[in-house]
Amino acid sequence: MHDPEAEAEAQAAAHQLAELLFKYVLPHRTALIPFMTHEDMLEYGRLETVVAAGASSLRRHQD
Repeated sequence: MHDPEAEAEAQAAAHQLAELLFKYVLPHRTALIPFMTHEDMLEYGRLETVVAAGASSLRRHQD
């Protein structure tokens, strides 16, 4: 049985959970490295570079 209301509520809760986790994880992200696999560390580094480049691009357009 498919319940669209429950699915929407679950999706909203997942987003709120992610935001709550990011609130604590981002300031202490280096503490997570010992728990990451080598592949995850490489992916983390790649994604961090992409985010930083995008943030720099956004700042240039807003100035």
